[in-house]
Order: sequence, then C-alpha cells, then structure tokens
Amino acid sequence: MRMAGTALFCDDIRLEASGQTSLIGCYAGQLIVHHAWPVTLPKLAVMALVDAPRAAPPREIVLRIVLDPGDTLLFETRVEATRDEPSDTAELEESPDAIVRIGLNVVLGPLAIEQESRLRVRAVVDGAEIKLGSLKIVSAPPDEPG
Repeated sequence: MRMAGTALFCDDIRLEASGQTSLIGCYAGQLIVHHAWPVTLPKLAVMALVDAPRAAPPREIVLRIVLDPGDTLLFETRVEATRDEPSDTAELEESPDAIVRIGLNVVLGPLAIEQESRLRVRAVVDGAEIKLGSLKIVSAPPDEPG
C-alpha cells in the first residue's frame, strides 16, 4: 500500500468531552463568498488525514497549507511519529493491508482573502509529497434580475 490521504474543510473543528470530533459547516469543494473582495474569514478549519501501512508507519510528516494565487504559506508543522508496537502481532500477520490513520486538525483565523483563491493542503511523508486536497474560494454569482 502506498501512502494516501485527504483533507476536509469546514468552519470549525470541535473536540467534544465525549472524545468525539465535530466538524462544523463542512465545504464540498468550494467556499462561496457573498461579500466584495477582500474578505476576512473569522475561522477556516482543516482536518488532514494521512493513511499509511500499519506495518511501516511514517517517521515524519510535514503538513503545509498554501493559498494560491501567490503560493502563500499559511501553515506548516512537522510531526515526528513514534511507532507504537501493536498489542497483538498476530493481528498484523492476519491483516497485511491494515492501515494507520494519522489526523492533524488545523484552525486558521482570522484569514484574509484578497481575491478568488484556492487553499491547497499537502503532506510530505518521509520525503514524499501527498496531495491531500484543495478548497476553491469563489465569489457568489451575481443575482439575476427577476
């Protein structure tokens, strides 16, 4: 299995007392702005998920969030993974395709956006880049005369 991953974009990420994570106001590919440019978003959250083979988890992940145009780096963090040995090695032998999912939650804000843009999320896992996803930030279409 090769490394893979995804990014989920939303207005906020909340860690609940119950241990659950709540994603508030999720976006499906684009965020529509209903104001004139520039705009300031009070918050924009990203849940970045990286999947790796459980038998060979990554040693290091660098997460980057970039705003285009301009290739502006909004966020970068480096995480060194510690390898947790499975409690039951027989489980690994029975399931060679088992994965480990590493999640990183990022809340950006306030976030100034000057024009239509694209937010790109990338993970560099042990030196190899994985494209996790992007969010297009666009103007609302003008109201048509009725």
